[in-house]
Amino acid sequence: MKDTFYRLSEEKRLNLINSCIKEFSKNTYDNTSLNSIITEAKISKGGLFKYIENKRDLYLYIISLIMKNIIKYQSRNVDMSIRCYFDRLNALLDCGFDYYKNHELEFRVMLNAFYDLSSPCHEDVMLIRKELIKTYQMDLLEDIDWSQYKENKKNILKISEYIIDGYNLAFIRKLELNYSVEELEKVMKSDLDLIINTIKTAVKG
Repeated sequence: MKDTFYRLSEEKRLNLINSCIKEFSKNTYDNTSLNSIITEAKISKGGLFKYIENKRDLYLYIISLIMKNIIKYQSRNVDMSIRCYFDRLNALLDCGFDYYKNHELEFRVMLNAFYDLSSPCHEDVMLIRKELIKTYQMDLLEDIDWSQYKENKKNILKISEYIIDGYNLAFIRKLELNYSVEELEKVMKSDLDLIINTIKTAVKG
């Protein structure tokens, strides 16, 4: 985003952000329309391009913003007294679904983003997710008791990342855009509980 975007008043900035979320919640990247955003935000096309470089720039900003919102929500709400990595991971997943239940449009934006494997932005979306998880991982994994496992922390994190990312990719390929938050939670949590508990059993000392 251009510097002028960050110099907008909070009201105008939020108005533009909410207009983008509304449009991106309805369509995958290729089908989204800057004209719809302009109409919703009540600004001119020239006005919009004072704040953004292009549609891709705007889209990835919104994706990054939503992901940060989810991680911040998890940081504030997860039970940090849980000292088992796998139980904390499950609690983080639960917090993520709780966030989506109260932010339906953001849920639709992310559903579209992950579903659309052919999008020119898909690799960037996955990279943003990976980098944000890495950035916040130290905070979210604070005070885990790693001594209870026979594998070391580095290997546990690597194994978990590979297996869960593999599951996520396989799930995306059969994802349905008409899922509700509750339906997605039911399907994914059942599978992820099995995966997480299997790894937990394997590395438990």
